[in-house]
Amino acid sequence: MTSEKNPLICYIDFTVKSKHDTLLSIEELMVHEGESALIYAPAPEGKSLLLKTLYNYPGEQTKREVNCPRKITQSHKNKQMILLLEFQPTIFNNLSVLKNITLPLKHVSLRAKNKIMEYLGVFGLEFRSNVPAGDLSLSEQKAIELIRAVFLLPDIILIDDYDLVLDLLPEAKIRPLLNDVLWNGGGVLSTARRKLESFDRYFSISNKRLKIA
Repeated sequence: MTSEKNPLICYIDFTVKSKHDTLLSIEELMVHEGESALIYAPAPEGKSLLLKTLYNYPGEQTKREVNCPRKITQSHKNKQMILLLEFQPTIFNNLSVLKNITLPLKHVSLRAKNKIMEYLGVFGLEFRSNVPAGDLSLSEQKAIELIRAVFLLPDIILIDDYDLVLDLLPEAKIRPLLNDVLWNGGGVLSTARRKLESFDRYFSISNKRLKIA
């Protein structure tokens, strides 16, 4: 990560509130192009709530604009494409594995299909592309959801409970897919109950306050 890259997420001195309570205070949360970041805390501590907040209000949220030196990257008709992956995968059980991946797309070229088959091959699913997704195991369904997210090359992928995802899928298979997003200028922000390796930037939450770790 270098400071010259555009921030995809920039929250400075930001507070997540309910009507009657402060749920989480953010000192600084920045994720740049091509960067993966992890938010960790042993207890729930509002990690999932924060990702949902970022999903609904992406980009720049700050009282001190000087800390966000460059304009937040915008794409897809000036709106960030941001995907939230919660632990329970979002899958259409009656649709095939391939259709689950390509459903958001209007047209799928032969080159795109070949790339999908390459991703499926990482998880040993290349020969099950026409099988209904509902027939797959939880780990296989999670792989399908991840492939769909990566294939869309979003600006940001938010992954909740990444440590639990690793209980289902080996990181050695997940990481190359996420790297495709990073190499194309996207960012990945994950949450976990503990500090994990292989991330560029770390944040921790304690006593309802998020800070750089």
